[in-house]
Amino acid sequence: MKFIKVIFILLAAIIIIGLINLLYLPGPDYLHFSSIIIYSIMQLVTGFLIFVLPAGIIWFLINKEKKKNLRYPIILISFSIFLLINGFFLTKYFRDFSREYTIDESRDLISAIELYKLKNLEYPENLSDLTPIFIDSIPNPKIICVEEFTYSKKDSIYELVFTQHVVMILNFEVVIYNPMGTQEGYGELPTLYETSVENWKYFIFD
Repeated sequence: MKFIKVIFILLAAIIIIGLINLLYLPGPDYLHFSSIIIYSIMQLVTGFLIFVLPAGIIWFLINKEKKKNLRYPIILISFSIFLLINGFFLTKYFRDFSREYTIDESRDLISAIELYKLKNLEYPENLSDLTPIFIDSIPNPKIICVEEFTYSKKDSIYELVFTQHVVMILNFEVVIYNPMGTQEGYGELPTLYETSVENWKYFIFD
């Protein structure tokens, strides 16, 4: 029975962690708002767990001393640990996956932009200029929290951008493709970070 309880707690924790990080996974657009709300609420909860975990440990020790039921203190401690691990470690890997997945989804769009330049000797003014000759339709990112690719032409160069949430709705990650690698960050945290793909960089807008 103890083994079954452990398996149940692990499965429940995996499901909860999946729901928290749902916004960083491929899925339908209609989950965009609800997934962000779930993520934001659970980030608030995770902050409180820093105080709840010690309380759960004290509760466990008191019940053990008095030989009372340990089930609920163990459940509280277990879920507090799982959610803290998720908040401080696992969410980063989900966000990295989301970023890399969306970058990969942009390959056909970038190829179409470059084909347009080869034919017209300049980059398009808008992404709509690409259809239907260079690409059938402008792809939408399949990640739930990434709404769209935005495009801007700057003189003889262009940038392709998408964003994803980092901390609740307070700040977000701005991911930029520039074929020359001359991106610039802005806001209070303009430091640019490299991705695993050439000429893609990102910064945290706060």
